[in-house]
Amino acid sequence: MLILVLVDCSGVTKSKTTPPPQITVSVAPTTANVRANATQSFSTTVTGTANTQVNWSVNGVGGGNATTGTISASGSYTAPVTLPNPNTITVAAVSVADSSASGTSDVTLWNPTPRSVT
Repeated sequence: MLILVLVDCSGVTKSKTTPPPQITVSVAPTTANVRANATQSFSTTVTGTANTQVNWSVNGVGGGNATTGTISASGSYTAPVTLPNPNTITVAAVSVADSSASGTSDVTLWNPTPRSVT
């Protein structure tokens, strides 16, 4: 925090406090298509703080769950084996330094890759 002290001609001391920088979080990629039981890596860019750690969630559940998929502390998302209805989810990263700062990615879940049988 920076404090600036000003003295005007009357000899009165005035101080002005500069607010701390705003913390922002962005998630990459911002959108993704992931097949059932497949993985997708997400990364973050955190600005405005030296603490760049984030907590990951899937549809608001920390670390996710079996219904919507799970995400590790390093940002590796694994889609569920059976797709939820609707088949869209939101992956979010929330700053550890400021829980009001977050970034998201919209993910569409697809059925597994069809296999050809001959």
